[in-house]
Amino acid sequence: MHNENGPGQRRPSPGRPGLSVLVVDDEPMLAEELSDGLREEGFEVATTNSAAAALALLRADPGIGVLVSDIRMPGGSGLSLAAEVLATEPDATARGVVLITAHGSMDQAVEAMRSGVSDFLTKPFGLPEAARAVRAAMERALARRAAAAERAAIGARLQEAEEERSALAGRLSAALGKLEAARPSLPPEVGETEDRLRLLAHELRTPLVPVIGFAELLEGGHARTPEAAQSYGLHLREAGERLLETVDKLLTWERLRGESRGSLEMVDVHGLLTEAVARTRRLAAARDVHVVIGPLLCLPLRAEAGDLAAALAGLLDNAIHATPQHGTVELGAEQMGRVLRLVVRDRGHGMSDALLADAGRPFAVEGSALNRRREGLGLGLAIARRVAERHGGRLSLRPRPEGGIEAALELPTE
Repeated sequence: MHNENGPGQRRPSPGRPGLSVLVVDDEPMLAEELSDGLREEGFEVATTNSAAAALALLRADPGIGVLVSDIRMPGGSGLSLAAEVLATEPDATARGVVLITAHGSMDQAVEAMRSGVSDFLTKPFGLPEAARAVRAAMERALARRAAAAERAAIGARLQEAEEERSALAGRLSAALGKLEAARPSLPPEVGETEDRLRLLAHELRTPLVPVIGFAELLEGGHARTPEAAQSYGLHLREAGERLLETVDKLLTWERLRGESRGSLEMVDVHGLLTEAVARTRRLAAARDVHVVIGPLLCLPLRAEAGDLAAALAGLLDNAIHATPQHGTVELGAEQMGRVLRLVVRDRGHGMSDALLADAGRPFAVEGSALNRRREGLGLGLAIARRVAERHGGRLSLRPRPEGGIEAALELPTE
């Protein structure tokens, strides 16, 4: 090996503080010459003269980031040492390996690269060549360690988020127990208010856990790759959309409950159904449900287009949630005398008789906040019924013989 750098030429350390290089060679003079040259390049270097001693040092010191080893040594080859190091090291303590030989062959080079060796140097080589190989191996090891640290940080934060969610669920369950114990002594209207507050608290808290968790990951700089940042952003958007949907339904219900019917306009029925499909397209794609618009009747209909589209989208949302993966939801318009029926049909799990009888009452849901088959405030049907009644019509719900529910807005036409 020969040094091609002039006197006093040093490069800044390419590694993190404490991450070092181990040189293994049974020729002490060669090991020291290479070590001195690498120190001049800014590396922290240690040496040893056997594979067994090198393995002991590697096991004792995770701060060694790169192994530089001769292939031919008494008591164990560099290839065997490299294979053992690369096969047993986790990513959290990943190391780069550079092998050196005076009699290198293509077979040895191929074997070394297959085992994960970073580089293969053949004697004689210059110090710049050795430094480049060590630097590349160090960068590779650092990248693997950084990726492992990021995965560990994400796992820890997700575990914290899950523990926070479990703690919230536990406190909610304890509060429910106290509420149930006190219910017999409460007036009926108080019990109903408590049920609504409990349901609303659950619906608002559930998406807030990932919002806070992934926002903290971004704030802490854990998204070190564009892919990680994109994944965090996706989770944030999904949770934010769920929260926004909950708030929108609450505001819509409060507005419909307190307002008289506004001005009417002629409505394009096909456009109305298309808008309802557009509003639920992302949900249908996420659940792998196909929405089919059937034959349409172009009957003249005067209505509040925005409220009618919201009501129909709510029925479609319920149908998509109830439909199994790869299933189909049918959407269409039918005429019965002077009544136009905007119909949504699914083949899902259906609804209990109790819920069917109570359908359209706000905050009517099946089960408690902790054991329901799907999330939601039960406002979709309430909004649909209110909109239908404001147009002089009604909301119709009935089980289908083949399974599922047919929901229809039945509206008078001109």
